[in-house]
Amino acid sequence: MQYFRYVLGALAVAALALAAGQIVLDSVGAEDEPDLQVGDKAPEVAIAEYIQGDPVRIHPEEDEEQGETDEEAKRPIHVVEFWATWCPPCRAAIPHLNALHEQYKDDKVIVVAVTNEDPDDVKPFVEDRGDEMTYTVAIDDETKTGRAYMEAARVRGIPWAFVVDREGVLVWHGHAMQVETGIKIALGEEEEDA
Repeated sequence: MQYFRYVLGALAVAALALAAGQIVLDSVGAEDEPDLQVGDKAPEVAIAEYIQGDPVRIHPEEDEEQGETDEEAKRPIHVVEFWATWCPPCRAAIPHLNALHEQYKDDKVIVVAVTNEDPDDVKPFVEDRGDEMTYTVAIDDETKTGRAYMEAARVRGIPWAFVVDREGVLVWHGHAMQVETGIKIALGEEEEDA
């Protein structure tokens, strides 16, 4: 009977998470203040493989080569989204993220979706979406990016997005369906919450 109650409780929690549009991952300790907060320098992404899109550098000024033109030196705003092919709320966020990718690409806003799944699972998923998923998709390098962002910010659920401004500073993070708020903050169109 005790086991049955435990299973029902676990199913209820999972149903609530799905209803809220987010999948909760393994528990991340929330006792301490997060190591990554809004206003901090954003971590660099560590990518094992790009499924589509160009390689992403959050801090290109740390590269040795310089000498770009003024227009080329205009650094992009990055949206680093964590997702998975098996996650229904993540799949539901794809059209929204793709629309934002198209809407803000002239403002040099780059969306990069990071997963720690096997590339053999992700490639056909992305290919099947075609024009419905045109932003950058990448495979995390042994969960390094996930640890640097998700664990450091004490975030436990996906889809989750982090917005990094042109100076490489984290300006917002939250559910991927609300990421336009962070983009507008990075573009100076909306005030950050005090």
